[in-house]
Amino acid sequence: MAWTKTIDKNDIIEIINDLEVYKNESQEIELGFKTCSVALKTLYTSNEIDKFCHTNEDNFMMELLAEITKRTIDNKIIKYEELYYLDEPTLLDKIGNSKIDELKKLLNKFENIMMEDIPEMILNNVKIRDLNPLVNGIRLSDLSKMDNN
Repeated sequence: MAWTKTIDKNDIIEIINDLEVYKNESQEIELGFKTCSVALKTLYTSNEIDKFCHTNEDNFMMELLAEITKRTIDNKIIKYEELYYLDEPTLLDKIGNSKIDELKKLLNKFENIMMEDIPEMILNNVKIRDLNPLVNGIRLSDLSKMDNN
């Protein structure tokens, strides 16, 4: 909601109230929607969120953070399990207080890089979410086919 500005609190309440539990084609339980308009609003918002989460800057920073995290664990500065319960300031302090210069440089880069200094990233095999929710138990794409007939 904060990123896209496409929905507000009332829209979120409307989406939650429109949710319904269905069984999909495989007889598995799946959430869907009662109305097409709410399903479309949800898809639009999801697509807008994806735009923010797949920017070059976001991809670069996520890769950099993953590298910092991996090296921090490899150098036994933190344990993998600590990622689940330590807060960010504590984790960053542990990394910053390490004696490993390369790790400190990576952390400094993460904290201080300027947008114009972020290199272009080429990501192969990025998963694209192709959502096709149920509306009254029918796939949204199947509903649009029915409308065209």
